[in-house]
Amino acid sequence: LKRLGGMHDGTAIPVERNSLDVKGSRPSGVTFTHQEIQAVTETDDAIINRVRAHTSQGTTLHIAANTELAEPLFLHRTQFGVDSAEFARTQIRVGNHAQATIVLENSGDTRIAEDVEIVVEPGAHLTLISLQEWGAATIHAARHHAVVDRTAGAERLRGRVPDSARRVCVESEVRRLRRHGRDPLRHLHALDVPARELRRGG
Repeated sequence: LKRLGGMHDGTAIPVERNSLDVKGSRPSGVTFTHQEIQAVTETDDAIINRVRAHTSQGTTLHIAANTELAEPLFLHRTQFGVDSAEFARTQIRVGNHAQATIVLENSGDTRIAEDVEIVVEPGAHLTLISLQEWGAATIHAARHHAVVDRTAGAERLRGRVPDSARRVCVESEVRRLRRHGRDPLRHLHALDVPARELRRGG
């Protein structure tokens, strides 16, 4: 597909749209900012390395330590474009002993290369739901990489990609911090569920 919309072969026009935003009000203990980002993972992915070379700025979502969100926190897209490619960086951090469910709602028509890093700190638990409901003109290449403390819990629920949006490539990887030779993925559960079963909020 023309080297994935030019994002892989370097011919795409990169822009920073900062398209991700919180849907609705922000609960206490949640901060959402656009700022300098320091990578917490390494990658040999050509697209992600282009994103990191293009910008050191990105979106940071932080759930403060000991915060327990009673309702899911929704993130959605607010800006779009198919004549250029958004090069986006996002970091999600869940503080010590915090608990949260975060829903990434992806819809509309756009071109986007996205580096998503997730850090789950000691004693915390995160459920991450990713809905891929893009339009037919979308090309989306993303890498989701989670670093999970051995005392933390994490699970990922991924909504199915609709038939009209075949050009969606999301790579997910979880690295659990190992101690005493324990299984690094012991508490990770990845499930595929229909998007309609996950939709909530307004």
